[in-house]
Amino acid sequence: MTLGKQVRLNRLINEKSGKILVIAMDHAIGWGVLPGIDRITEAVEKVVQAGPDAITMLKGTAQRVFAPYAGTVPFILKCSTFAPYHPGYDAQVAQVDEAVRLGADAAALGCTLCGEHQAELLKALGAFTRAADLAGMPTVTHIYPKGLPEEERYREEHVKYAARAAAELNVDIVKTFYTGDPDSYARVIEACPSRVVVSGGPKLPSLKDVF
Repeated sequence: MTLGKQVRLNRLINEKSGKILVIAMDHAIGWGVLPGIDRITEAVEKVVQAGPDAITMLKGTAQRVFAPYAGTVPFILKCSTFAPYHPGYDAQVAQVDEAVRLGADAAALGCTLCGEHQAELLKALGAFTRAADLAGMPTVTHIYPKGLPEEERYREEHVKYAARAAAELNVDIVKTFYTGDPDSYARVIEACPSRVVVSGGPKLPSLKDVF
């Protein structure tokens, strides 16, 4: 691992817990301009004040909103997005060099597996990690077996496959579905030599349900 990548990873990982809590602010293209992120400047301010380990943003949000908080909280540049019109395809909309110029601590790419676009998206992810390694930039992937029917996506074998595929392509931090219980998720983590984090998942009735 290069020194530059190690420096950035050290900024991302919570030094007390050894874990990472990331708040994603990249939802507008994928889910619409939802209440709570419609006034994006105010939303980012609230999130920064809450003290997460990092914030994920697209390049326009980072460029236009994040400057007042530079150095306050790390940020991850999301370099792709899906949309209601192509839910199984994460289109790449930014490059690693943009993450470097914006001062990002990591660059993230989405990847849908088990669907018709898997080969193309894996090829893109492989090229992305190569470019990031050359720049000393840590990589994150939001990788899910969303090509399967919804009732199949959270099964251990499919989540394990997604996590391991990301690690095989040299992704540093793998964000994927939770399988529903600690034992099965422990096996996902054991099968993945990269760091694994749980995605936020579907909206639930209460904060207790989320945890």
